[in-house]
Amino acid sequence: MKLKIHFLPHEEVDPAHLSILLSRLGENTLLIVDARLTPQQEAHLIKESLRLVSNEFSGIEFGTLHLGSRKMGIKEKGIEMLSGHRRGLTLIGSSRLIHRMEHHPRLLQLYLR
Repeated sequence: MKLKIHFLPHEEVDPAHLSILLSRLGENTLLIVDARLTPQQEAHLIKESLRLVSNEFSGIEFGTLHLGSRKMGIKEKGIEMLSGHRRGLTLIGSSRLIHRMEHHPRLLQLYLR
């Protein structure tokens, strides 16, 4: 099985694009988003993926890696809030592809089947 990796801008992860995003997930596809998801985006992603669960689609696994310094100043927080871009990466994959994820402070390990 060949692994496909899709890199997506964070603007693609909104409620309007969510079904399109999930339709890109095949059994051998990993999506990498160039930002951390907001709690609202995570909730929408979970809700939509649960709605689509079937014999063909087993659901998703996702994890977030926080990039940048641990402590941001007021200027950095303001820029992040205004731009809507949360520094980090989000990995999303099919439950059939991802065996498990391990979260560490500066590392996200992915174990694939």
